Amino acid sequence: MTRFNYTLEETEVNGLEEVIKEVRKSVKETYPDLDILKRGLKNKRQTATIRKGLLKAMQGQAEAPIVQIEEEWFKEQETIQNLQKELRTLVDVQAEEYKAIQEAEKEDSGVSDDELAGLKYALAQTEKRMKKINGYTQLELIFNPRTGQKEQKEVTYKGLIEEAEERRNEKEDANEFLKAYRGEETTAVRPEPATDVKINDEDVKKLIAHERDLKVRNSEDTLADLAKMNSLLFSTVGAIYGTLSDTAKGKIPDETRAVIEYSIQEFNKVQTRADRQLTEDGTALVDKLFQREVQIADIIDEVKSTTK
Repeated sequence: MTRFNYTLEETEVNGLEEVIKEVRKSVKETYPDLDILKRGLKNKRQTATIRKGLLKAMQGQAEAPIVQIEEEWFKEQETIQNLQKELRTLVDVQAEEYKAIQEAEKEDSGVSDDELAGLKYALAQTEKRMKKINGYTQLELIFNPRTGQKEQKEVTYKGLIEEAEERRNEKEDANEFLKAYRGEETTAVRPEPATDVKINDEDVKKLIAHERDLKVRNSEDTLADLAKMNSLLFSTVGAIYGTLSDTAKGKIPDETRAVIEYSIQEFNKVQTRADRQLTEDGTALVDKLFQREVQIADIIDEVKSTTK
């Protein structure tokens, strides 16, 4: 989606006798589509790059209704400008055709009757087009229901310019800020919905997961880390339970105590990945697991702070 600038330009013609005002359209901003998030995640692009593109896409989505209003308005404004330009050309053509007919009507012109008829036909077509653009008034026989008779009355037909102006003015009445684009005085200001855009929580979570996968661990590693943490936790709980006195253990309901002791007994029979890695790395394993949690917490804070 593209947003445009609308600039009023003034051009002097015929020396200082006439100034033509026209609204020109130029690109202000181009917005990506919302699929940029999906593509970025798939192609493992940097999270900051994806975030920037996604925010821009969401701003474009917010701007779209206003941009559509502007483009519909400019379509009518451009129609008016093109018709006015055509009319200026036709005025010159009319003058040339009229002059050509005058020359052709002279006795020594050497122009045949057919050629003269052709010149007059061309002039008639030019004037017909001018009337269609400008509008015109003519006498017509109109039936009067009161008298039951046809009477001559002046009937006015709108020109193409007036019709386009009415359509444009309707749009300006509904959105007054449009008037400023063609130099009309107004206190209305264009809405800027993009300034309030924020990335939604669901997409923030996707960005956090993406950054985590790139810099710390992916989903599979997360499950592995959780399994190791659970193993270490179970070992710790088992060790603490072993230090309890029989009196303390006796305060635990029999069914619950039986489950605890059975679980500890069975856990001690197996060697988990955490047990093996703890044997190899010692407390470095614990440091690694907790450091990853700190890194992920930092990622969450960083991504959230940049998507507000």
